[in-house]
Amino acid sequence: MTASAINPYQPPQSPTSRIDGVPIDEIRFVLSNRNLRHGQSHHLIRCRPWAVSLVSVVMIGISLVAFSYAVFFVGSFAALLLMPLLMGVSAWAYQVVIRQPQRATEQRMAECGLVAGAHVKVEPHPDHLIVETSNAADIKTVRWNRSVVKRYRTPLGLMIVPEPFVFLFLPSRGQFDRLTFQSILELFPHR
Repeated sequence: MTASAINPYQPPQSPTSRIDGVPIDEIRFVLSNRNLRHGQSHHLIRCRPWAVSLVSVVMIGISLVAFSYAVFFVGSFAALLLMPLLMGVSAWAYQVVIRQPQRATEQRMAECGLVAGAHVKVEPHPDHLIVETSNAADIKTVRWNRSVVKRYRTPLGLMIVPEPFVFLFLPSRGQFDRLTFQSILELFPHR
């Protein structure tokens, strides 16, 4: 092996000129039920962060007090039997806080055509965002001002929130036409 051998893992000595591909003018994907559920769970927590935080703190406090009294007065075995009841009460409390925005989100998403199985086309422009959805026989187009569109990262992808009860979840391992997830992130810079 000579010293002039090419190492495939070493970057080239001179920078190469970057060749840009076709400009990205749209994002196309099929909205799956799994992506809708994941996006909705993140969206609902962001809709009412103070209410969810308050319920969390209150339920932690109630659980600690109830568990400590049960251990002190009844015994540790009876205290363990109390835990499923406390978990049920906390699940009910979270559902009470989240139910109204969940209904509003489901209704508004259906109005925009963002339902499971819909073919979605997102056209990001400098001043507005156009989303076109097509179901079996229905095509809907919605336009939002780009200045009000919010962008959030989740562990599994990118959330785009154009209005309070509408979201688009773009999974990081999604099937996009001509795009990578990194190029989608560049289309929606963090502000």
